[in-house]
Amino acid sequence: MVTMSPEYIDLAIKLLIATLLSGLVGLEREFHGRAAGLRTHILVCLGATIIMASSQTVQNLFTLQGAESVIRIDPWRIAAGILTGIGFLGGGTILKTNDLISGLTTAACIWFIASIGIIVGLGLYIPAIMGTFIGLLVLIGLDPIDHRIPSVKYSQITIISEMETAEEVETQCLEILKKNNILVQDTAISADATTRKRTLVMSVRSRGLKNKYQILKQIFSIPHIEHIDW
Repeated sequence: MVTMSPEYIDLAIKLLIATLLSGLVGLEREFHGRAAGLRTHILVCLGATIIMASSQTVQNLFTLQGAESVIRIDPWRIAAGILTGIGFLGGGTILKTNDLISGLTTAACIWFIASIGIIVGLGLYIPAIMGTFIGLLVLIGLDPIDHRIPSVKYSQITIISEMETAEEVETQCLEILKKNNILVQDTAISADATTRKRTLVMSVRSRGLKNKYQILKQIFSIPHIEHIDW
């Protein structure tokens, strides 16, 4: 009959707890169709748990050698290395498309679940369980509130018009944007001497904008505008 040592039983318990806790967070990400889902979260947490549990075992072995041993292991440096490495994995889930950035929450979840694996590997089960359920509360419980808060959006408006009427076009555009509570943060102007066209680029900031097409219609009503890109 094969018997398991207390160290292996302890490691098995840690891996089981890590799998269960990371699986809960991974299921939430999987449900929302994120790139890093159930398997990714479980593997990240298991990896962190194994590294931390192994570092503790090795540290205990060196401790038995006595004070004359020059070899020392600092588990917290190992933990810092884990979180640094996980940062590269989390960075791979962040995508930027034009002015839209997605994947930040998933990247934070990967970093968070690695920290859960670290404290599970150290045998701190109660903090790990508490941290996991607080994390789930943030992901699930705050989701409806997050969607109710109007978000701030940054974008650019490019307007091409005739050079002779450029100043009048710019003045009227700024008035329309101001009436619709759109803040113009910066403007850039370029002109083409051959075509006699002027390009106005405005960097704008808005919150909870719902009437974008109505604003475009108002700007297009200004004479001598040939093209608008928002």
